[in-house]
Amino acid sequence: MTATRPARRATPRLSTRDLLVCAVFATAGALLVIAISPVTGVLAVVSPLAYAAVASVSATGTLLAVRWTRAPGAAVVTALTAGLIAAAFTPFAAITLGALLLPALAMELAFAACRYRFERRRTWVIGPAAGGLAIGVASLPIINPTLLTPGFIAAVIAIRIVAYIGAGALSAVVFAGLQRAGIRPPRKSQPGIRR
Repeated sequence: MTATRPARRATPRLSTRDLLVCAVFATAGALLVIAISPVTGVLAVVSPLAYAAVASVSATGTLLAVRWTRAPGAAVVTALTAGLIAAAFTPFAAITLGALLLPALAMELAFAACRYRFERRRTWVIGPAAGGLAIGVASLPIINPTLLTPGFIAAVIAIRIVAYIGAGALSAVVFAGLQRAGIRPPRKSQPGIRR
């Protein structure tokens, strides 16, 4: 008697094309992180609230890769690649890597909870908001303890959430600009946004 193998369910994977797209947007994101690191280094000491807003722009490359590929895992792959590139050129390598990877993991979980329905507007609010919340909470131990009042903590987290949602909106603008320039994503990335 021959035993039959159970049918394997197909798991979504990043294609080679998706990995290359993630690498491109990760490189652009890493260059952005490297470029703003002198400013963010000063802002982190002088004004942690301004730092929370400015540093959140680093999520744009990751969100653009997700928007372009619409593939599960794109956020983590892009953030990890960007973090490894940027870590080589910034003074706080481990912090830089963690600051890019942690929100990407939170966004990935939120996208999964939304069932990767990237055509829905709420997915593009929930995902970045989760990333902003994660990095907002993770950044609190680094802030001067004398500043950590309940209002300040709430402000840091709120700024991070709003800034990450803004980075998601910026990724939509860049995505549309690339399409107008004739650079087209694969078919799966082109459906319109629904509510």
